[in-house]
Amino acid sequence: MTKAAPSKKRSNTKAVSRLRVLLKEKLGLQHNPFQADWTPHFKIIDKRHLADSRAKEGVKHVSFDENHHTGGEYPYDPVDDDDPAFEWL
Repeated sequence: MTKAAPSKKRSNTKAVSRLRVLLKEKLGLQHNPFQADWTPHFKIIDKRHLADSRAKEGVKHVSFDENHHTGGEYPYDPVDDDDPAFEWL
């Protein structure tokens, strides 16, 4: 014997109830964030793309000079002599 699938209304009620609890806990809301017909008292605005847009605005392209970067090693810097890590190496 199989169980009947839960009704949509019941699963929606449970989801909204969980979201209500999370919003109250995490955001410190005192009042119900939803109206009686589950219409939210808030608006969600997706601004995830803005950080990428801001990064692209200030970017400066520097070409890779193949002749300059062929050595494979970093040049020796005498400033590193007094570095404790230099002694360890």
